[in-house]
Amino acid sequence: MNDIGSMIGILIIILVILFGIFMLMREVMCWYWKINEAVSLLKSIDNKLSRNSSNSVFDQTGTSSSIPVGSTNYKKCSQCSKLYEASFTGEFCDQCGAKL
Repeated sequence: MNDIGSMIGILIIILVILFGIFMLMREVMCWYWKINEAVSLLKSIDNKLSRNSSNSVFDQTGTSSSIPVGSTNYKKCSQCSKLYEASFTGEFCDQCGAKL
């Protein structure tokens, strides 16, 4: 009975040591491949985009327009949905060539 208890204790110690080695190697790999830097850059990009999206609209191409959301002073292309300011004097869409 005592022999089984000591084997379980040794097994637990071995598992703890292996877990520590695993965590250490994980940190080394994250440092080597710059994963932590990539995550922080992606978070900053996400924050900037979320702040930006409240002030602008995105057309179907995914490009941001500086026209505020809820503004009625703009023209919208019927083909590609690109937005133009009301002061835009062109008759045709710059993106798809359709008549505005």
